[in-house]
Amino acid sequence: MQLRSICCGLLALCAGALSATAHAVPSLVSPTLGTLELVAHDNLGLARIDGLAFDRYGNLFATRETLDSSGGVSYIDRQTGAVSVIASSIKGSDQIAFAPDGALYVTSELSPQPSDVGGTYRLTIQYDAQQRPTGASKQFIATTPTLLNNPEGLVVLDSASAYGSTGSLLIAEDRSGGRILQLDPASGAVVTLVDSGAGLARPEGLAFGRLAGSGTSALYAAITAASRVYRVDADGSMQVLAEAGSAALDLRWPDNLEFGPDGKLYAGEDQAGVPGRILRFGAGGTVEAIATGFLKPQGMAFDASTGDLYIAEQGANSLWRLHFAPVAEPDGTLWAALALAAVFSRRRRGLQTA
Repeated sequence: MQLRSICCGLLALCAGALSATAHAVPSLVSPTLGTLELVAHDNLGLARIDGLAFDRYGNLFATRETLDSSGGVSYIDRQTGAVSVIASSIKGSDQIAFAPDGALYVTSELSPQPSDVGGTYRLTIQYDAQQRPTGASKQFIATTPTLLNNPEGLVVLDSASAYGSTGSLLIAEDRSGGRILQLDPASGAVVTLVDSGAGLARPEGLAFGRLAGSGTSALYAAITAASRVYRVDADGSMQVLAEAGSAALDLRWPDNLEFGPDGKLYAGEDQAGVPGRILRFGAGGTVEAIATGFLKPQGMAFDASTGDLYIAEQGANSLWRLHFAPVAEPDGTLWAALALAAVFSRRRRGLQTA
């Protein structure tokens, strides 16, 4: 295992912050939202950091979306900022999600080529006696160029539903005319949920959950090049949740999606040349910006023990933490992410909400 300690104390953390923030420094839209702090910056261990996911022990993992053998998965110690590379040689590692059995799935975002075929990997994480990750073994889920083309967005169903059986993967292809597919990891069989004929312009982020104010859980997809977010039903029908020009706060290339413990849907923006924002969607497509100034924000993940939101800043090889301040509800009670964490402990990227 390669270990790169990047934040041994306050001085190292500050040095990392300076090197990571040659662009506009990420900040909250309003200080009343909470606090935003840099957790880790590593040009190697977090190179092109993308997907984020927590395991059942509260360990945080990130993908490195490089197109050579350095691509793979890293583990971040959130207390020290130390980064450990636990898997390599997964070119174009993009999104990650844990399955109910503890397996970690990774999409490899590659266009089909004679020697490089995009697909999905299953990783078995190895742990020490303190349940800290020490390494991983990986298995490529067999596919062919006609089955997966630039696979990116990823959801793992943790119980059977109209969308598939327990452990089924829902995958989006990041391409013009990209599809949304269901993959059986045991057999490699693929079923099309939304076909290329729907004209989706680069479907990327996927999230599964119950949006605040809605009655049922559903799949949500960010269509990056069209600046839209869709609700996708199990029969493949789609409804626009939000799109460019349709809300007071315009969308700019939504990318990754993640459900929060508040029942709202969070999205990062990935438009080149402008500061990326973190947006929050409520019932009926209401949307607000909560943070801005990121250089290509990508994966997001909520810590079930604290309610904190972790954000991958790909353009700066950095990881950020948003700690939410308690919010007063209309009845005078205080809402805090920590208070809801136990209730929503299973609501992470790729895990279905009951």
